[in-house]
Amino acid sequence: MLAHATCFRRSIFIIMIRMIRMITICSLLWCVVNLVNGEVSCEAPGTLDQTNLLQRGVHQVAVPANVGKYMVNMGPVQHCLQLTTPNITLKYPTDAEEHFEELRNVLSPWFGLAAQRFMKEMQTPYHCWSHYCGPWIENYWIETFLSAWQNRSSEKDSQKRLAEMFGPFIPVFMPFNDLANASDEGPGHDGNKYEDMLETLAKHLRPDVAYVTVVMHAGGLVANRGRMNQIMKKIPNLLVFSAGGYGHVPIPLLKQPEDLLGEAFFKPMEKREFLVSYMGRPDHTPYQMRMKMIETMKKEAQTLGVKVYSGFGSGDDWKQVAGNSRFSLCPRGFGRTAYHLTEILQLGLIPIHVYLDIPWIPYPGVYKKIGFSTDLDGLPKLMKELKDMPLQELERMEKQIRSVRASHFSYKGTMNQISRFMKNEASALQCQKVPTSPLGR
Repeated sequence: MLAHATCFRRSIFIIMIRMIRMITICSLLWCVVNLVNGEVSCEAPGTLDQTNLLQRGVHQVAVPANVGKYMVNMGPVQHCLQLTTPNITLKYPTDAEEHFEELRNVLSPWFGLAAQRFMKEMQTPYHCWSHYCGPWIENYWIETFLSAWQNRSSEKDSQKRLAEMFGPFIPVFMPFNDLANASDEGPGHDGNKYEDMLETLAKHLRPDVAYVTVVMHAGGLVANRGRMNQIMKKIPNLLVFSAGGYGHVPIPLLKQPEDLLGEAFFKPMEKREFLVSYMGRPDHTPYQMRMKMIETMKKEAQTLGVKVYSGFGSGDDWKQVAGNSRFSLCPRGFGRTAYHLTEILQLGLIPIHVYLDIPWIPYPGVYKKIGFSTDLDGLPKLMKELKDMPLQELERMEKQIRSVRASHFSYKGTMNQISRFMKNEASALQCQKVPTSPLGR
């Protein structure tokens, strides 16, 4: 009897071992089939809802021992890019590190061109604009992430894989805006250098691999070059973090950092003289949009019986006016956004983004709690609503702005948000469909 019981238990144990082996073999076969194709498939399990995974911060990583340390889930980035290109299908390459270095090598002839020229002519490695000579957002992207990858020299990180830092993406590092400016300006310039670089890049990108980069220019990768208008369609698997207004993911358009508005200019909400103000150039936008905005603001102010202000000041003039206003108009400029939007937020004040075709706002989920956006037709209605808002609510909004200005609207904070987005770690950045035109005109 005892012998029969022992035999029965042994049989049960053997059956369980065999079941575990079968499950393991099935899992490995799924990976091996993909390895035969030279790729690691990163499709999420069928039970996982892929909708807005990047926006919701969902992150899953499988770790099959026979394919290296990581198996990256491509579902979120595929969903993101399918908003623009519905039929796109992506897989993570098994030679990710080698392919990344290949891209760096083919782009190397253009990588340092702008810095060499600017150093020679202006003793700065970056282009200068409006009394600021960098570094710009693209330079921070390169310095932060390329340097971190190159410096993984400790014994602990020496075997670090690209996916650990960039998730499902192969990064593309290029100071696009610097190169565009260096190609366009000065004696002996060669406007074809930028186009040559983009054509070389497009030639070496694989159609089923996800790439990522940061672009500052208002026209995105197009950068005012007519024959480059279709470049985003030519390489739809290159996800663009766009500061200027043309890409997949809006990020802050940053210039020099602005300090939180100090006591010299900051007034308590109940003592602020202007409901709305605008300090900036009245031109530099399509269809005379800023002039029309100013006229609309003044006309509606008369109807509401409130004070508004518009002007163009230098130095601290614009800060003084902003600190005396409950809301600051931040209309788009050459592109879909303007530096003024981020500057007002860095001061700790409430912005109103005014747009033409679509708003270009980073962190839309955060922004709806700290700012407003409207087109010209909606400005009168918005002003009426703002006039009736309780001062306590406006004070709460400014308190919220102060709590997120460093984490979301600084260079360092933006780099952290980009990192979290790439690795699906609950970033506040959100993917959207690429606009129909580069400049929204």
